[in-house]
Amino acid sequence: MAKIRRIKPIGIILVAAMILGILPVGAFAASYSDIEGHWAKEQIESWVQKGLASGYPDGTFRPNQTVTRAEFVTFTNRAFGIEAERGEEIFSDVSADAWYFAAVTAAHKAGYISGYPDGTFKPNNPITRQEAAVIVAKLLNLEGNTEVNFTDQQQIASWAKEAVGAVSVADIMGGYPDGTFKPKNPITRAETVVTLDRALGDAPSEEEPEPAVESAVEGVVTFNDKPVANAVINIFKAGSYEVLEDTKTDSQGLYKIKLEPGEYDITAIGKDAVGYASKVKVTDGKVTKVDFALKDAAEISGVLKDKNGKVVKKATVLFTTNPTFITETDNDGEFSVLVLPDKTYTVRAYKPGEEDKKPEVVEEELKVGKAGEYDIGTLKASFAVSSSGGGGGGGSSDGKTVTEKNVGNLHELQSALDNTNIKTINFTADIDGDIAVSRLVNLNFGSYKLTGNVTIDTKDRGSMSISGSAEHSIGGKLTVSAPNATITNKVKVNDKVIIQAIGSETWNEEADGNNLDVQITEGVINIKGNAKKVTITSGGEGLIINVSSSGKVETLKVDGTASIKIEGEITSAEINAPVKVQGADKIQSATIASDGVVLDKEPQEFEAKRPVTIGKDTVKTAEWRDTNLVGTNTIDGKSYVFQGFELLDGEERIELVEGKIEKITVLEPGATDTKDLTVVGDSDPYLWFNVMKATGEYKYTIVVKDDITYVAKLEWTAPEEVTATPEGEPKYNEDLGATYQKYNVEGVNLLEFDAMYQIKPVSGSISELEPSGDNCLWFKVDSNDENWKQEEGDHIFLVKHGTKWSMFKINYKAEDEQYHLYKFEIEGKAAEYIVRKGLTNPSDEDFKT
Repeated sequence: MAKIRRIKPIGIILVAAMILGILPVGAFAASYSDIEGHWAKEQIESWVQKGLASGYPDGTFRPNQTVTRAEFVTFTNRAFGIEAERGEEIFSDVSADAWYFAAVTAAHKAGYISGYPDGTFKPNNPITRQEAAVIVAKLLNLEGNTEVNFTDQQQIASWAKEAVGAVSVADIMGGYPDGTFKPKNPITRAETVVTLDRALGDAPSEEEPEPAVESAVEGVVTFNDKPVANAVINIFKAGSYEVLEDTKTDSQGLYKIKLEPGEYDITAIGKDAVGYASKVKVTDGKVTKVDFALKDAAEISGVLKDKNGKVVKKATVLFTTNPTFITETDNDGEFSVLVLPDKTYTVRAYKPGEEDKKPEVVEEELKVGKAGEYDIGTLKASFAVSSSGGGGGGGSSDGKTVTEKNVGNLHELQSALDNTNIKTINFTADIDGDIAVSRLVNLNFGSYKLTGNVTIDTKDRGSMSISGSAEHSIGGKLTVSAPNATITNKVKVNDKVIIQAIGSETWNEEADGNNLDVQITEGVINIKGNAKKVTITSGGEGLIINVSSSGKVETLKVDGTASIKIEGEITSAEINAPVKVQGADKIQSATIASDGVVLDKEPQEFEAKRPVTIGKDTVKTAEWRDTNLVGTNTIDGKSYVFQGFELLDGEERIELVEGKIEKITVLEPGATDTKDLTVVGDSDPYLWFNVMKATGEYKYTIVVKDDITYVAKLEWTAPEEVTATPEGEPKYNEDLGATYQKYNVEGVNLLEFDAMYQIKPVSGSISELEPSGDNCLWFKVDSNDENWKQEEGDHIFLVKHGTKWSMFKINYKAEDEQYHLYKFEIEGKAAEYIVRKGLTNPSDEDFKT
């Protein structure tokens, strides 16, 4: 393995487009607003502390921003102490005055970059993960390896496969929880820091020892091969039931916890799944990797009471086999906990207020079967609890009941939620955590936010409001099950609003920008703000969605039955279930893919993949398909060129013949009134479209005689106008006995085409033309036939190549374009001359001059 000489970073030069924010130590604060909870937070903070990386003046680090090739080599040089060098220009696109010139030159001299076969380096291209792997493998002289398999192995370039395998085996770069490496993805700032940090660990310094690595465990939590966010990780001393450390996974399912060397038990708990690892050995100066693939859990619920039969509130309850799973009783003594199925547990409980003492065993052998829900009834402790015990500050010194509470941390918030006297809770600070609301209480976030999830689960009758002005008052999800309540929401929710039950009562959505997931069969949803997306996941006959006059929905996705009334506006709708819609003309664009949809009016734009009732008509969307057929016809003495289209319902052609069609109308671009079209006879099933029509959308309505109305749009592009330019003087063709003027036509191939027509200006007659053989147009201007005369005016030429038409005009004037053929013998030699007809009785002298 190559040794890399590391040099302490001194005299770092600030350059435009800062390389991963490389700045002098202390240039900006080491704590950035956008790395909290990020999987690479510790490495980023460590490198900032060493002066190897920094963020931006706005207080961000931008860990997910991509890195260019020039930035990557510059940062690599800095990290490994490879000094910048000037020299000759090596790459054609890296000039000597570029800020990265010296860095690229030094990297090339160090032998870990070589550029592309065309002599370029592409410095401003984002560097891919496989390119970064090749650089690191060259830099460290790693032995190639092709035995590592990722699920997207076939996407790794042949020149990078050994390098990707090498850095993977060396634990420098790894894959993703889904088993992919994503070789062509650009590497991010965070990935660059972590990759080079690990690479430095494989490159011992010649001048100074590497800093000691803190011992820790890290890994990823998955369920059904997908990462699990917000999974709770609990660390126990091996064989113990006391939690030493805990954390949660990030959005990618990743976690990391610093630990002293020793042996530990670890549990991972997701929404409905659990996992564990026993006797995990953590050694000094090493990060131990422990991944969890969660399995479906058994959910145990019950009630804890004391020896006098009183419920035990806020007591910690432990379920231990190996490992231990932990829960806490609520104000009614009730608890619920997820555990591993098919195990026998010892259940212990701490007496509230005496958590420093050992917990009491309240159940010796609790057998739990397969995954599912289990109600174990009442567990009884031998200790007694006091009946006095507060509800969280609901009283006051003067005896009056306090109904409003200000809260500034999670403990105060939970205490206020537990106190049924409190009707309104006011936030006075940002609070980190999840909360469960079991009653109707007004939540006023003010300008503050809760970083976690809010779950409202209550059978209370009445109403409550959620208000606040923060950009995201709720950082996670808002989940609501309140079958007897009316709830008004005025806050922005970062994740989504899940409405699981509101019964026959009302949900008023007055916030802007929320994503609503409606999972109810009955109830009223009033949209009074600007919702980003509303999804009807599971509906029913009793579900009503009202979009008020002040409301707007950007995207409506309907997967369940509902009645929808629109007074405001819906930008786009995807309807996959039977619904009834009033005010459907307020929908800008709709796709209908379900039977049983009833609309009072047509949406502004729509595609009906299944028959839909609009007013009293059954309407379905059809489409036009080009048949590649071209024809001509004369109407009112004027000739036209037409292109044939067939109308399709799926793959079935609708015959546009008199015996099957009741009526056809068309709304042309820019028009407000439709035109009636005539269907004649039963032999021609096509629509013949005049190719000279203007560019735009032509909306056809076709009423067939079996009571279905089809709507079909034809997007047409009018022929492109090009220029025909005459070249030289007219030439006489003896074989044809006529004179022709040559015209060159700009940008149109006249050697081969699908069709070409000439429409004359006076008679309106039309002729089909053949290729000339020399990519030009020979325009006939005279003939030996005294009865033939070219028509004066604009001659229109139409040329078809594939689906594209071109059009050009030739304006002919007889007085300027008439010629005649004369035959003479001049100085004993026969000669032919084309001269203008205006020249009478020409002599030899005329031709000599």
